[in-house]
Amino acid sequence: MIFIISKYPFMNAGHYWTFDSYLRKALRELSISYMFLNPNASQAKNEDLEVNLEKHFYVNIDSDDFVNQVTQIISSHTAANRLSKIVILIPWIPQFSTAELARLEVLEKITTVSYAGVTLPTAEQLRTNGNLESPFQRQEFFQTRRQHILWVGTLPDSRYSNMLNFRHIPDYAETQISPNSEYLYDLSFFGQLSSYRGLFEIMAIALFNPQLRIRIKGHGFSAHRIFRPWKYRVLRYQSWRTNPLNAVLFSALSIPISFVRFSKNVTFSNIPFESESLLDAGLGETRAILYCPKLPHGSGIVNKSLAAGIPILWNGISGQAFNLLKEKYPTGNFKFWELFIPGRIAKKVRLLPSYSGTQHQNWEVFKAEIAQLKSFLTIENFS
Repeated sequence: MIFIISKYPFMNAGHYWTFDSYLRKALRELSISYMFLNPNASQAKNEDLEVNLEKHFYVNIDSDDFVNQVTQIISSHTAANRLSKIVILIPWIPQFSTAELARLEVLEKITTVSYAGVTLPTAEQLRTNGNLESPFQRQEFFQTRRQHILWVGTLPDSRYSNMLNFRHIPDYAETQISPNSEYLYDLSFFGQLSSYRGLFEIMAIALFNPQLRIRIKGHGFSAHRIFRPWKYRVLRYQSWRTNPLNAVLFSALSIPISFVRFSKNVTFSNIPFESESLLDAGLGETRAILYCPKLPHGSGIVNKSLAAGIPILWNGISGQAFNLLKEKYPTGNFKFWELFIPGRIAKKVRLLPSYSGTQHQNWEVFKAEIAQLKSFLTIENFS
């Protein structure tokens, strides 16, 4: 039995809820029993298709004291069904603190427990690219467990290979989009409105390519955080307290750039799409998507666009999303200096080639990776 614990409820922003659904779908197709513990588990049950109520369980958990409730329910179910081994699957490990994860250890007193989940590099690792002993969030908890999988977007250096079972989590997203030749917008930028994803680039494109119909829609907009250099470590800063000079300088540059959002060729909204279906509809209305990753994370917007065959204009720094775009859609790449040549990006957008979506192929790869959990439920692994 696999227990999926996720304390993030249904939310409009981000892809946490959707990613949880991908995991459940993969487990159902692999004929693996699971229990989904979440504040909105009953909603997930209504959304999921082909649920076998004798194998797939959905339990609503109050947000308050989430971990204690989870451990009580798992303990009761494990004892009642005499389960000799279980798997704790955490779709997004950083949602739990180290102290909260430690409270799961009580389960190890009643049965054999394996752990699996998806994590990210620590803030210090991102900021310094340092040779840290523990470069990933909550790594310390996992590396002391007997059986575990820690999924990451980009596999770590070989120097970490003996520390714990790192595995790459394949990129996947579902979409109902069927791109066509009639578009309301030429280029769109969706999701978190962050400089680390291309907010400065879309503003520059709008300024130097007034003939393009541009749409910007998402969450987290801040007028003074549009331009934040990342390529050169000396220019990075976490807050004005850590580097007041850079903070003041780049904030002063960002504020006037932010007024580009009022241009006639720009449709701007700092309110995210209310649902995945509305996001899909928005993607279907645009000729191309812009994404410029500066951090090593993956991107749900990129995954959806690739799945649907929507052209992606991109630039950035090596990482999960960058590497995926380089492999799947290299023709969408542009050079940073091209942003400042009037009309240059407009021409590139018009010439972006169409391509077939990759949803089916990506699903088979994703499901095959989740199938690794089967090994934790076999007797041989615990002999």
